[in-house]
Amino acid sequence: MVPNAMFTPTNSLERLLVEAASKPERRGEFNRALLSARVYVLGTASSQSSGGAKVGLYGISVEGRRVIPAFTSVTRLQEYIKTPQPYVGLVGRDFLELMEPDVGVVLNPASACGKEFFPWEIEKLLTMPPLGPDRARES
Repeated sequence: MVPNAMFTPTNSLERLLVEAASKPERRGEFNRALLSARVYVLGTASSQSSGGAKVGLYGISVEGRRVIPAFTSVTRLQEYIKTPQPYVGLVGRDFLELMEPDVGVVLNPASACGKEFFPWEIEKLLTMPPLGPDRARES
């Protein structure tokens, strides 16, 4: 996590991301908020006959590792893509539960403030309780 003067938070999750970048004591709160917040990922969702949805996520390679780019807002996603691309919004926990065991996540790639989550960090995140309903899902 690296805060930058060129990064202006657009929602509470981004404000927590900026704080967590410079204040290690805020990282747990950011991680719990991420589980409850809506994140945006490049990909598609299609309905299945069982009433659920199948989500196909687009991945990239970073230093030989497969990762899924994710974004804390539509603004961050639009800063990243150069041409219109399909994307879906998912609750953070739901998104992380879709990850295969050897796939990581890059939050806000090419942004002035982001974070890479390695597979072991994702596994650990999924054991955390989310923030209470008063702080969850605020955009």
